[in-house]
Amino acid sequence: MIVLLMSLASAGDLDFTTDRGAIGDSTTTPGEGHVILEAGFSAVFDDTVDVGTAGLVGRFGVDDGLELRLRLPDIRFADGVSSGDFGFGAKFAATAAERWGVSMAPELRVNPSTGDVGVDLSANLSFTLGQFSSWAQSDVFFAGEVERLFVGLAVAVSFGQASAYLNVGKDVPGAEMVGGGGVFVLSDTVQIDVGVDLYNQPEGWLPVVVGGLAVGF
Repeated sequence: MIVLLMSLASAGDLDFTTDRGAIGDSTTTPGEGHVILEAGFSAVFDDTVDVGTAGLVGRFGVDDGLELRLRLPDIRFADGVSSGDFGFGAKFAATAAERWGVSMAPELRVNPSTGDVGVDLSANLSFTLGQFSSWAQSDVFFAGEVERLFVGLAVAVSFGQASAYLNVGKDVPGAEMVGGGGVFVLSDTVQIDVGVDLYNQPEGWLPVVVGGLAVGF
């Protein structure tokens, strides 16, 4: 905490590259002394309606290659109210040749309802060329053993303050997904995103509406 306070006191420029929009996490951090707050939502319209938050994360820049991360439990409304995991972790990021980026984000997860503890590890690789960008992600969750593995790819093209993306992925075990959407930068420190993901279920493709807001300081 002392290191974080010292960092906030000597802030540099904000790198307002968020983890929101499409799969995966960014391969950058907010920058020394800066904070990015991100909030997502999702809505599933199946036999029952399932709506709620999908990622309430605070990212605190310690230096250009390191951030600390705090995750609040998601709240879901589907035949009652349920909550997700609390999380605390970090992201380590680096760039090469101004086009390649890589990040790794380990995070300790605790379920406040059951007390179950696990570790989530997100690894991301990105490539940017002009207005085009692409990235890959793998995300694995351990709780005594590997309980979930997700792998995915995404591409995006930017048009000034807006960008459009397409992504594909697969849960192991679980369903394949494909989706797309848009990201809109409203100012130097405010961004919104909206999209639709389709998950391949035995009864057909299930649509999930997703969106979010990110604010930087």
